[in-house]
Amino acid sequence: MQLLAGGLVVLLLSAATGQLSGWGAHQLSARGIVSIGFLVLCGTVLGFGAYTWLLQVTTPAAVGTYAFVNPMVALALAWMVGDEPFALRTVLAGVTVLAGVLLIWRSSVRESHSRETTRHPERDRESALRRVLAALEMTRYADAATRTRPRANPD
Repeated sequence: MQLLAGGLVVLLLSAATGQLSGWGAHQLSARGIVSIGFLVLCGTVLGFGAYTWLLQVTTPAAVGTYAFVNPMVALALAWMVGDEPFALRTVLAGVTVLAGVLLIWRSSVRESHSRETTRHPERDRESALRRVLAALEMTRYADAATRTRPRANPD
């Protein structure tokens, strides 16, 4: 509803300031119409739906990375579909952005893990035991330490 209201406000302001006087529907090509449809459907509706879903399943810091990833997706789609050239500068910028997003995700995962172990300290002890046994190359015992029921025959 907010997107629709915002679109109507922009359309009314464009009409009031004379921005629409030089525009006509005959100027639209088939490719332009498909592009606008794709942007409305995928870029807005699906993007907003994915954003809302992510807010429910991960941390706000991780969700906020969509603002960095969306332009990268748009550039990739423009290159694949719209004949947009990729320069070295664009690739380097993309790598930098993705590295930043990975750092944010990594810290977000650590933060959620530390909150989880604060609420359930016994889970952290189990994983610590598993790490110690695995370091001692006792993987069979490490697997058994994390299982709730014992195996019938370990060999």
